[in-house]
Amino acid sequence: MAFLANAVDAQVIFISKDDFISTKQYFDRSYGSDYNLLNGRLYDLPYSASTHPFLHSDQFKPGNIQLNDEVYTGVPINYNINDQQVVLQYLSNSGLTQKLILNQEAIESFQLDGKLFRRLSFPETGTRFFQVVRSGDISCYLYWEKKLHKTSASFDTPYNYSKQTRIVYIFRKGHLYIISNRSSFTSLFNQVHKKEIEQYLKREKIRFRNSTEESLSNLIDFCARFDQDQ
Repeated sequence: MAFLANAVDAQVIFISKDDFISTKQYFDRSYGSDYNLLNGRLYDLPYSASTHPFLHSDQFKPGNIQLNDEVYTGVPINYNINDQQVVLQYLSNSGLTQKLILNQEAIESFQLDGKLFRRLSFPETGTRFFQVVRSGDISCYLYWEKKLHKTSASFDTPYNYSKQTRIVYIFRKGHLYIISNRSSFTSLFNQVHKKEIEQYLKREKIRFRNSTEESLSNLIDFCARFDQDQ
């Protein structure tokens, strides 16, 4: 059982032999004899919290995962943005719902709720999962996060997770930039085009803190032609 040797921390409890057999049988029925999806460890929330660490919802939904060049479609997953973990849900032979943390290093990409995430590495951030809004000569990525806080409000749930937030990144000409406002975005482009871009931002009412992914993608499409002019 080679996947048991993938422990990063000696304190982490990996999947037991019985759970391994149960999980293998489940995936044998679903995908054939495939150990690729079993490369992980059992998931359990380490803290008793009044909120959850997942993106948008704590409900597991059908998603797609690319693991070591293999693509799995329609598997129930969720994304723990506090710990940067993709968690797989399945039913054991005994009928119990189990959750498995997939090996982060094996995940190339995954799709959930119509959003595409890729595991990307940049000198500015290290390796992370980024939501891909737009890719090309100018790429736009979102990084989602939550923070875990201790609270004295309840002895039963002494912790809670903050509201989810996102950081907008633009990758252009080999560099990754954090975009926090209109000024930080327009500064990436030649001054000749700055006024035209500013007008577009005002006309489309783009606020980088909460603009939709479609609005951000359209903005990048609008600005991409300026790179072609240079």
